[in-house]
Amino acid sequence: MERIGDDLLMNALERREDQIHEATDAIDAKAGLVLAAAAFLAVQPAVLLVVSSIPKQALFAQFASFVALCFAVWFAHKVLEIQGYLGPGFSEEWRDGIVAAAPPDATESTIRSTLLWGLINQINERLADGIERNERKLDQLTLARKCTMLSWVLNLAVLVLILISRLS
Repeated sequence: MERIGDDLLMNALERREDQIHEATDAIDAKAGLVLAAAAFLAVQPAVLLVVSSIPKQALFAQFASFVALCFAVWFAHKVLEIQGYLGPGFSEEWRDGIVAAAPPDATESTIRSTLLWGLINQINERLADGIERNERKLDQLTLARKCTMLSWVLNLAVLVLILISRLS
C-alpha cells in the first residue's frame, strides 16, 4: 500500500539536500577567501622578519602574526578537505536486492513503497552527515577567520611600533 505524501516527502528531502550542498559550497568559498587574505597578510611578516632594524617587540609581534597565519591556513585547508562523504547508497543492485527480497505475495505498490522508504532513509542519513560536516566546517572556518583577524591586528601593531620607533 502506497502511503499518502511519500512523493512530497521525497521531494522535500531532495530540496533540503540541495540546500545543504549549497551551504557547503558557500562555506568552501569563504575558506578560499580566508586563504586569499592569509596570502595578502603574509607579505608583511615575510618582509619584516628578515629586517634586523625593527624593535624586538615588533619582531615578536610579527612572528606571532606569522604563526597566526599558519593556523588560519591550516584551518581553512581543513574546511576544504574532501573525504568520506556518503555516496548515494542506492543503485540498481540495491534496488534489485530489495525486489528480490520481497515476499512472493508482495504487490508492486508494496515493493515501490519499500524502495521509496529505503531512499528516504538513505537521504536522511546523508542529510544528517551533511549537517554535521557543515557544522564542523563552520567551526574550523570561524577559527581560521579569528586567526586571520589576529594576524591583521598584529600586523597593524607592528606597523605602529615601527612608526613610533622611527619617530622617536
